[in-house]
Amino acid sequence: MKKLKLLLIAILTLIVFNIGYAANDISGNTWVIDTAGIITSAKIKCVWIYWTGINADGDTIIVREYPSGKVIVKAEGIEGNDMGWTFPGTSGSFSGINVQTLSSGELLFRLGVP
Repeated sequence: MKKLKLLLIAILTLIVFNIGYAANDISGNTWVIDTAGIITSAKIKCVWIYWTGINADGDTIIVREYPSGKVIVKAEGIEGNDMGWTFPGTSGSFSGINVQTLSSGELLFRLGVP
């Protein structure tokens, strides 16, 4: 009976702490961002940014360079359409990334060689 109580407590703890859990994945060459915030303070080279899963007309994204605050991308979406931006040459070299606003969907960041 004691083991069952401990097991139930462990399961409930996992459920409580996973509600609203953000799953930003910056582990590979294509980052998947689904939650706003400072993504990295390291220098990166971004080849393109792709916004997918836009839920409603007028949803917005604002991506800024960190820590300068310079706007990299600012856009309003159209429901059901995906949007993308490319950064040729050295135009995608940033000192860090802050996703200030992400109303819906996910941002995909494709990294290049810094």
